[in-house]
Amino acid sequence: MEPKGTTKLICQFKDSEAETEFQVIEKDSPAILGRLECTELGLVKRIYKGDCEDNTDVLKEFDDVFNGLGCIPGVVGIGNAPESAIL
Repeated sequence: MEPKGTTKLICQFKDSEAETEFQVIEKDSPAILGRLECTELGLVKRIYKGDCEDNTDVLKEFDDVFNGLGCIPGVVGIGNAPESAIL
């Protein structure tokens, strides 16, 4: 979808505001805010950043969640529609 142009708007949420650049498209669809704008407006907030270099302890602690991950029996085919794009 090719943008028709861009515009800058002030987005407000409670006591926060952020100037955000939007791409204008020729389609009736909702506007999408990115991660940075959502963070500036206080819509999302990072509450924990973990060290993911060694996940052994996490895999052991939550074994019931990760048990069988990646173990689909038989042959599995994954396809895509001809009009879709692989990024």
